[in-house]
Amino acid sequence: MNPNKRLIFLVLALAVAGTVSFLTFKMVMKKPEAAPEVSRVETELIAVAARDVERGAELAREDIILVPFLKTSIPQGSLSDTEKLVGRTLVQSVRRTEMLLESKLAPTDAKSGGMAVIVTPGKRAMAVKVDKVIGVSNFLKPGHFVDVLVSIKNEQGDQKKQGNNDDFMTKMVLENILVLSSGPELAEGDKKDAKAYDVVTLEVNPEEAEKLGLALTRGKIQLALRNYSDKEDELTKGATVTTLLASYQVARNAEFVKKVEEKKVVNKVVAVRRPRTITVEVMNGNDVQRIQMKRR
Repeated sequence: MNPNKRLIFLVLALAVAGTVSFLTFKMVMKKPEAAPEVSRVETELIAVAARDVERGAELAREDIILVPFLKTSIPQGSLSDTEKLVGRTLVQSVRRTEMLLESKLAPTDAKSGGMAVIVTPGKRAMAVKVDKVIGVSNFLKPGHFVDVLVSIKNEQGDQKKQGNNDDFMTKMVLENILVLSSGPELAEGDKKDAKAYDVVTLEVNPEEAEKLGLALTRGKIQLALRNYSDKEDELTKGATVTTLLASYQVARNAEFVKKVEEKKVVNKVVAVRRPRTITVEVMNGNDVQRIQMKRR
């Protein structure tokens, strides 16, 4: 092979190798492009419950923790000052990690907890003395809803005019009433055993309070436990001895009427029509005469 051609190929190979090396070096030494700047998310520390706390309890320092929340998602009434929360009383139960809102706390001028702070504004707390029967066998708990029935002397004038001898009647006078406490217990616990108590505190409005007060003084009350989801009111006529026992006579009613009708037929007097004239026989020895006489 011609030495000149070998020299040309060698020069070309060196040129290609140098070009590749230069480009590779340039790419390696090139500065990486700056990553796009991520917008910062603004957060704020908000007070939440560190554990489950029932209503009526005063918040302690160990009940409160601060957790960051997005500023755009913080609800109105949230609090961030732990010192101002210590000693405040809950009017609603809170669960762990639940936000402590102003609406769940008693006013700041309420210096102590208890019943006064958990009563809904505009309503009243009334204590009712109960026994095992009235208190639904001591299974009534705060947060339950009950109906109030009263057994009272029937003093309505209409009943007396009709000759009704029922002296007493039972009537449902209040419905869907919230139980605030059972005995000293202000919160519904998870304990399965039922503690004995003789007082139940109900939450009523002023009008309901008047009815309940009259029922307590003039009659005997009983409480009927409702389902949480049952909010409908039921209008009733009340029960008397007559209406109570009427249901047991329905099946015998037809037989009773039949016997009464049969008795009327047996005792019925049938009128017999008397003839207008009578016949009189006059006997004189063997001679017998018959004389027709008109009845007067």
